[in-house]
Amino acid sequence: MEHIPIRTCIATRKKYPKYELIRIACDKNGNLSLDKKQNLPGRGCYIFPDLESINIIMKKHGRLLSKSLRKNFSDIELKKLELELVAYINENHTH
Repeated sequence: MEHIPIRTCIATRKKYPKYELIRIACDKNGNLSLDKKQNLPGRGCYIFPDLESINIIMKKHGRLLSKSLRKNFSDIELKKLELELVAYINENHTH
C-alpha cells in the first residue's frame, strides 16, 4: 500500500491528500508564488482549491497566510496572489 502524504488547508483546517491542495511558497527573498508542482524551495502552506478558501486566507490582510509563512505581505503581493489563485482554480478545478 502506497503512502499518501496528508496536508492541512490553512483556511479550513481540514486534512486532505497533498495532491488535492494548492501549495503557496515563500522563497528566501520573501517572494510569494503559486507552487504548481509543489516542489519549490522555501516555506510553504496549502489551501483547498475553491473560492471560499481563497476568501478566508485573504481576510484581515492575509493574516493566516502571514502566520503560516512567517512573513508579512503587502496588499499588492496579496492581491497578485489572489488573482493567480482564482485564475488557477478556474483553469484547473472547475466542477
